[in-house]
Amino acid sequence: MSTTTTFGETRVNATTNGIQEWSSVASLKDGGWVVTWGARNQNDVPQGIYQQRYDAKGLAIGDEVRVNMTSMNGENQISSTGLSDGGWVVTWIGQDGSGDGIFQQRYNAYGLKVGHEIRVNTATASFQTEPSVTALAGGGWVVTWASYVTAMGYEIRQQRFGANGFPIGTETVVDSYRYGAQHPSVTALSDGGWLVTYEGHGPASDGDGDIDIFQQRYDADGWTVGELTLVNTLVEAGQALSTATALKDGGWVVTWSSVNADGSGIGIRQQRFAVNGEKVGTEVQVNTTTIADQFDSSVTALPDGGWLVTWTSGPSMTSPGDIYQQRYASDGQKIGAENRVNTFTPGDQSLASVTTLKDGGWIVTWNSHGQDGHDYGIYQQRYTADGRPVGPTTPTGLRLEGGEFEEGSSGASSTAQIHVEAFVTDQGFTYTLLDDAGGRFALSPSGVLTVTDGTRLDYEQASSHRIRVEVSDKLGATHQAWLAVSVKDVVSESLTGTSSSDIIKGGSGRDAFTGGSGPDTLWGGLGNDMLEGGAGKDIFVFDTKPSRSTNKDKLVDFKVVDDTLWLDNKIFTKLGKGTESEPVLLKKDFFVVGAKAKDRNDYVIYDKAKGILFYDADGSGAKYKPVEFATLSKNLKVTYKDFFVI
Repeated sequence: MSTTTTFGETRVNATTNGIQEWSSVASLKDGGWVVTWGARNQNDVPQGIYQQRYDAKGLAIGDEVRVNMTSMNGENQISSTGLSDGGWVVTWIGQDGSGDGIFQQRYNAYGLKVGHEIRVNTATASFQTEPSVTALAGGGWVVTWASYVTAMGYEIRQQRFGANGFPIGTETVVDSYRYGAQHPSVTALSDGGWLVTYEGHGPASDGDGDIDIFQQRYDADGWTVGELTLVNTLVEAGQALSTATALKDGGWVVTWSSVNADGSGIGIRQQRFAVNGEKVGTEVQVNTTTIADQFDSSVTALPDGGWLVTWTSGPSMTSPGDIYQQRYASDGQKIGAENRVNTFTPGDQSLASVTTLKDGGWIVTWNSHGQDGHDYGIYQQRYTADGRPVGPTTPTGLRLEGGEFEEGSSGASSTAQIHVEAFVTDQGFTYTLLDDAGGRFALSPSGVLTVTDGTRLDYEQASSHRIRVEVSDKLGATHQAWLAVSVKDVVSESLTGTSSSDIIKGGSGRDAFTGGSGPDTLWGGLGNDMLEGGAGKDIFVFDTKPSRSTNKDKLVDFKVVDDTLWLDNKIFTKLGKGTESEPVLLKKDFFVVGAKAKDRNDYVIYDKAKGILFYDADGSGAKYKPVEFATLSKNLKVTYKDFFVI
């Protein structure tokens, strides 16, 4: 089964006159990418190489620029790679004085040319074609190409370059004269070496007269590792157009086009290899759809250890040709179904190039016929790391601006704004609050965050809260993220509870709390606080060291029939055991009504005439003077039953 991308691709080439074709995309160190392509008859230039750079958000950096300085009406077949210094290098074919030759141009991380374009090949007899380039560890790179020998075939050659851009040694032959040797592809390996794949006949082939896929591995010093080996197992008919990518486990995977392999024309095959070069399983078919032809594959490794394959499929009843892709997990199993990349189907789509980006996603570029209003143009489609196709406004991240609220704040007077990070623009998004941190916050569709219950914003209980937000664009693409909302401590707090069961905690200042109509729990904390329970059965908690001058609370409306006082045994150490989850009733002998202690265990004293609560640390007043910790109304019928130990 195949699925179709529902988010639109974007055009790369700004200039649409003439023909733009043969794109190559390379990921860059800064998280962006650069697309390079060939153009025929653009602005009266017979043949040119152009490029457009993008930043990590997908914004074009500057205008498209021309790469080649010399135009001899034959520049095309582009290959590019990002370098470890943040720059990149582009290769192509051009006139070297004796037919086609291989040329390259290096760029630094700022997008400026490093020197001039240079010819890669040393031997110029006849023509050299089909370059492929890959970056190496240490900042250098290696270029491979096919070099024409006689009418019978080509040699596959290569040239290595150091980080300084100078050639390392001379060009070398990967495979000596081999009938049909063409279409080389090179990829860097995890050990610092590289792998060259190509198609051709030869002694290592199966001897059936058809073309096969071969590979040769090199170490970091450029020495061959093992012998030239045959990649494909299926040898009937022909194999062509190989590509390869190095995997996270140190191995690699090779893809290619195979004639009659899927029972209906050309299909895409792949073979995985372990780090030691041994095959992992057998070659498998990539494409699910087999009607017509599937060909011109491109492959890129993903950070999760898997990989992604793209190819051209067609023609079909609805399109001359489309670009498809299939993702694989690290164990080689398909992730989901193959899906069509392009949304524009009236014209031919072909020659896809794919690369993995720094964020774990990937981007596909290809030729599209008629979509830009002229002939062929270059288009691209970006994907997130989880495989979601994205458009210019697809949200990729969220950030909270002004995400700090004072404890106790509520309503529209205190707001914060959520902003979306998108590939191009920050507009036209809708926000939904998926987790409101226990009813503390509300979020408008435009991303304005407000407090709905200020009593639940208590710094002493939690200095921050997490909310989960979903943002969607006009095309339906979504992104979800957890965001942290900070609570600012207020020294002197003033809070009013709700009709629910509120928990209100004070800090070190002079706080004023009103519990509301529900059964509330009020923690005054340090400072001379004023606490009002309001209606309902309320609890007043004392868990800080009492002081007549600096830490004595006033309980405005303590009601014996409804309310309770909790005393923390970490402060009130003589009262025995008890916890917040399992409060223990104060022992009857530990409480007395009067102006002072009357025996040896009168630890809690209520002065009925003055309405003052005392704590006597020795229960008798002999060693420690009773300390005031709260003031109640006068003449209340307070008993030991009003106190619990926690």
